[in-house]
Amino acid sequence: MRRGIVTVWSAVLATGFVAFGSLGQASAQDRPEVWEKLVVPGLTYRQEIDRTVPRVTHAFRMNLGAPGVKLVPHLAQGKVYENDETKGRGVLSQALRETGAIAGVNAGFFGPSGDPLGAHILNKEIISVPWPDRTVFAWGPKGGRVAQMRWSGRIVAGSVRIPLDGINQSCVANEAILNSAWAGQALSGGPGDIVHVVMDATGPLLLNQNVKAKVKMVVTNQKDVTISDGQFVLTAHGAKGNQAKALRPGQDITIRVDQSGVDLAQTPHVMGCGNRLIEKGQIGIRYASERFNDAFGAARHPRTAVGVTATGEIWLVVVDGRQPMSAGATLAEMATVMQRLNCVEALCLDGGGSSTAGVGQVVVNRPSDGRERAVTNFLLVMASGLNPPGAERFEIQAPEQIAAGTTAKVVLRDEEGAAVPDSEVFWSAMGAGWIDQSGLLTLLTPGDVRIAAWVRGVRVETVISVPGEATTPPAGLN
Repeated sequence: MRRGIVTVWSAVLATGFVAFGSLGQASAQDRPEVWEKLVVPGLTYRQEIDRTVPRVTHAFRMNLGAPGVKLVPHLAQGKVYENDETKGRGVLSQALRETGAIAGVNAGFFGPSGDPLGAHILNKEIISVPWPDRTVFAWGPKGGRVAQMRWSGRIVAGSVRIPLDGINQSCVANEAILNSAWAGQALSGGPGDIVHVVMDATGPLLLNQNVKAKVKMVVTNQKDVTISDGQFVLTAHGAKGNQAKALRPGQDITIRVDQSGVDLAQTPHVMGCGNRLIEKGQIGIRYASERFNDAFGAARHPRTAVGVTATGEIWLVVVDGRQPMSAGATLAEMATVMQRLNCVEALCLDGGGSSTAGVGQVVVNRPSDGRERAVTNFLLVMASGLNPPGAERFEIQAPEQIAAGTTAKVVLRDEEGAAVPDSEVFWSAMGAGWIDQSGLLTLLTPGDVRIAAWVRGVRVETVISVPGEATTPPAGLN
């Protein structure tokens, strides 16, 4: 039975939809069903359903040359470390809502503390360093590429030279870590005798150039230090801590962080930490050399990937997994998906319960945890020149009589009761059912199904109940 209808207004309006199309029928077992819907000029959303695996794929094709369309790396809470329950993490729907992004997917791996595990570089400014031996995705206004990226860094003050072991991460034994305001806090996770050198910065921490700073104070016998805007904090232990302890207030500092493997002039944004899927148009999986195990590479899981075509188009792809309608993909199968989308370079991002894809104000995939997982960072698609939402109101209409194991057509109606064409609607369903982009709802088990739609800049939501004894789905793996 219907339990209620909620309408929430978003801050953006998608225009210029193309007509709905399905390449195949639900009964055709030899080819997937495919829907493509234009989100904005330069960005298309694609859903594929292959019932033979089974596998559900969500993909965004974007043209970085389209006016006003850009792809940005986004840190969930704006800081690596937050002193609250979020630990610097957030869900995709929150990021879409707060930034006004038109679409997005989850991005890199992360640790229990919320620290990004892999490269996160925004306009040449380093927020997190790449992991050794793992691939990254680098991009700019003219396209992107998959690359191996290496880095090194140092602090120089007169005759004192301190090699860096990391950027914006917790300092452990015998390390020297440089933290910028992006970190929020300079943390230490090792033994005592930690030294924090607080510096006033003259600019952001940009790669491949000298950055100047001046020592403000040297803090000892304190585990953590809060970092204000316009500051760097060098946190060091052991022999490097002894070098840091010798620095004095007022002393001039030169910071240098270099990288190789990426042309930052052409691709100033970088994200990722493996695993490579496609290299020069050929499947090129090497998860052992990138320090992933068989459980990660050879088993089917939810996956998130990014790739680039020969013409410079970018694909952001999420495959659902660990669910009845979608088993997931191995790395080899994910590479095949990306190759079929004409990618000549591609790599996987974080997957499992983290894999999430959103359009406007709805999450279009089904995260395997049964809900969105809070993660550290995202790849967000921004689009300028969008019109504000109008005053239209909509209602999701579902059949009154439904049962587990059946399907039902869901319709979005406008204020006058007319059905809105599915070409304009981005469908989402969580809970006891799932929905395709034609509005066909499949009821999996008894319980509640939360159906959402995004249309003309408006989010519409309703909850329906499937009769019977509700079951709790098993929690997803990482």
